Amino acid sequence: MILTKRILYKPTREAAIILGSMCKASAKLWNVANYEKKNYKELGFEKFPNWYDQKRRLKDNFWFKNLPSQTAQEVLNILEKSWRSFFKLKITGGIENPNPPRFKKKSSKFNIKYLNNGFQVQSDMIRFSIPKQQKQYLKETYQIESM
Repeated sequence: MILTKRILYKPTREAAIILGSMCKASAKLWNVANYEKKNYKELGFEKFPNWYDQKRRLKDNFWFKNLPSQTAQEVLNILEKSWRSFFKLKITGGIENPNPPRFKKKSSKFNIKYLNNGFQVQSDMIRFSIPKQQKQYLKETYQIESM
């Protein structure tokens, strides 16, 4: 039984632009969600926002819409796991002074995860799903015709 398959992917210029902008959108989404978690009292939330609350609330966010839905949810899930780890370390004392998850730098890109139905592997091609908002933005910004 094969559990993983390794594929060397060499994107075209257009594909590199698309994937790069999606990685940037995932970093921005991380920062938006992390800001909510760090400043939830000042923002007027009754309790610390969990993954489900953020997923529901941020689904209309610009950065969320620039990612496939499952990929955006996975970014929020990774952030949730990071915060859980921080709280666990704080309680158990595993590290003397643990720091909460940091914001991604302005120029940084965050890895994106595609789940099984987010892409298709064909004989010599990989087809990624791209949200409509991302397609429209890229057509206007980079005059990419073939999408």
